[in-house]
Amino acid sequence: MKVGIAVPIYNTQEYLKECLDSILKQKFNNFEVCLINDGSSDDSLKIALEYVKKDKRFFIIDKVNKGQSAARNNAIAYFKNEISFTLDKKDDDFIYYKSTNKKDIKNIICSRKKKQLKVTSITHIIFLDSDDYWHEDILSLCAKNALSNDIVWFDFKMFTDELDESFNPSWNRMRKYDFNKDIILKNQDIINLFKEHQTTQFPFMVDGLINFSYLKKLDLSLLNDGYAEDHYFGLMLFLQASSVYVLNKQLYFYRVRVNSSCNFDKKITKDSILPHFKELQDIFFNDYDMAKRFYNFKGYLISAYNIMLFFKAHGKYGQIAHNIVCFYYNHLLSLAKFYVYPNNCLKYFEEIEEYLKDNNYANFGARIRVRTSLAYKLGLACINIKDKIKLPFLLIKVAKAHKNEKIKNCNLSFIKQYQDYNAALQLKEHKTYKLGQELINLKKNWYKGAIFSFIKNVKKLYEKK
Repeated sequence: MKVGIAVPIYNTQEYLKECLDSILKQKFNNFEVCLINDGSSDDSLKIALEYVKKDKRFFIIDKVNKGQSAARNNAIAYFKNEISFTLDKKDDDFIYYKSTNKKDIKNIICSRKKKQLKVTSITHIIFLDSDDYWHEDILSLCAKNALSNDIVWFDFKMFTDELDESFNPSWNRMRKYDFNKDIILKNQDIINLFKEHQTTQFPFMVDGLINFSYLKKLDLSLLNDGYAEDHYFGLMLFLQASSVYVLNKQLYFYRVRVNSSCNFDKKITKDSILPHFKELQDIFFNDYDMAKRFYNFKGYLISAYNIMLFFKAHGKYGQIAHNIVCFYYNHLLSLAKFYVYPNNCLKYFEEIEEYLKDNNYANFGARIRVRTSLAYKLGLACINIKDKIKLPFLLIKVAKAHKNEKIKNCNLSFIKQYQDYNAALQLKEHKTYKLGQELINLKKNWYKGAIFSFIKNVKKLYEKK
């Protein structure tokens, strides 16, 4: 049994040594460590090189910043022998290779002690975030139950060492299912468990050891589009697993901190906008908060869409599919508050709607049509933009973009057919929608002196509590 360990790294110099030392302390030592430096701008790469130099089981994939999912996918691709590389150069301590088929990889770096970089055949893979750390027994305990199961699922403990002391991270996935001992779950047990607990989401990434043959059989990797990539990954792994060993021990220590990809403190600044989605800053006129929220929204949307496609292709899940897809649809509706929807992402909403309707799960669609109407978008732009001098330019941009972003059957008279029609009527009473509607009326009737009624009506909107 040989374990491949994947550690994505982005600007975690304060925590990286603690993380990598926890690997070196493992009692089980038949492993290879893939450190993926995702374009760090601090000393993370320098620290990673120290570990490559002193332990030939470590190597680095140094790449441009594309996000945590892309970094993990690089590790999966490497262990699947899908990354081609050739010798680039050598120095006293390291050997550098260039990838010939992955443009985002700058170098693959190994120790001179290794003499030559060769892809090792692994039996299992495990993920560790570079700001977290492991219990010293995590690999040895997993190894005892790894060979006869697709997944060994262990518990984690959240902690914080830098946020407000009143913040006590206590969320725990495993505890939700009331396990009080180690147990083996067969496929039907997992399905029954999801039904019994009415599971609506199952993010899974760092809290398990995965049989690599099983992962390759599923041809499964991480979705690269935004946040919540572990939601799809977790459901696909567990719903198709023949056997999962539940190791009811807290072996992973999950640090909650500011400026992480999860960003638990909710403070959005220019510094917390990661390089791989800075392009969203231009789309949202440097509104960092909206750019980050859209990045998260898109991640949930792509995950929900792919989960829907899985259930569409596998009709046996019934109530589980209903619970999960309805949850994601409603969650996405709560997030959908943007004045532009780039990359034609609304098409995914349409297909999810059709799936829900075709399976008699729900007939939603009214609220999203109000939320993506031109009136709502214009009103949202007026309310959100901080630099009011730029507002006319933003309104023009929103109006132009709207022509290419229309959701099917977006005529608001059409929404009466949907179950959420009454909720949509309430949205139309919000200041956001009414403000946008006043702008549309002003454009249509400007030559009739509509500016005066516009000023009067907008003043009323802002005076109304």
